[in-house]
Amino acid sequence: MRMIVVLLVLVGVAPGCDRIKKSTPLIDAVRAKDSAKVAALLKEGANVNATVRDGTTPLIAAAATCQWPLIKTLVEKGAKVDVYDASKTSPLMYAVYHCSSTAKIPLAYTVVRYLIEKGAQKGDLQKTGFSPAMQVCLGGREAFHPEAMRYYLETGLTRADAAIKSGTPLHCAASRGLVAYATLLLKHGAKIDARDTKGQTALHLASDRGHVRLVRFLLSKGADPKLTDKQGRAPYYYASALDVRIALLQHGVDPSSPHRLGAKPPDACKAAKTKDAQRTCLIKAFEAKLRGTPPAPSPSTK
Repeated sequence: MRMIVVLLVLVGVAPGCDRIKKSTPLIDAVRAKDSAKVAALLKEGANVNATVRDGTTPLIAAAATCQWPLIKTLVEKGAKVDVYDASKTSPLMYAVYHCSSTAKIPLAYTVVRYLIEKGAQKGDLQKTGFSPAMQVCLGGREAFHPEAMRYYLETGLTRADAAIKSGTPLHCAASRGLVAYATLLLKHGAKIDARDTKGQTALHLASDRGHVRLVRFLLSKGADPKLTDKQGRAPYYYASALDVRIALLQHGVDPSSPHRLGAKPPDACKAAKTKDAQRTCLIKAFEAKLRGTPPAPSPSTK
């Protein structure tokens, strides 16, 4: 028996631990979201930090299913917040993964802030490359939670310019037209001309999606409309919406720049002799088209 105990200690299993089991009654109750059973087991003296074969603890199980009341109960009963399962995932990491659906952004903020206040290591998320800022963005406008975003950014829980496979949080904001979100990111150090794996900037994505308010915002903050992606294409190439094309032209884009529609300049603009004249004519033509009125002929300019 003594030899068995020694072997368990050597592999990291303390006496009284349940690591050799697949689960425990307390973990089962947490997974079943049975708060009454959890309370009863804790009252009977169940080990709040019991660790089973895959490294799961009751708190990890609660965080993985985003159960805020149980998370709080377990921590108050002494559950350790800095624990990791076999996949090296902590309760904090699970909380961000599983509490950040569109409807749960405020809940994620509550859980994450609580765990950090109780001693969870913020660096866990930075190691994974997972970004709470990106997760909030993926929820779209209805999920935007300024207070949560400010907390994530100001505490260093996530970086405004943190890049993952799909780009930076600013790319996400651009693709969804989230001006308020982009404003916060830039205020906290996001790089306005950062590129994704395709070499595209946030301006490329906003132009492609037709988000004119965000296009104008990015341009006003210094986004370069002449930068090209890995295919040699500038944002103007992707801009189908006339108001987006107007905004780009107003910021100095070459009126003869390639466009994916292969659009030729209106007849009224063919007489324009200079780039500036062509640009002015195109802007007027597009504005007239938006209003539904034919453009007036443009005089030739030398």
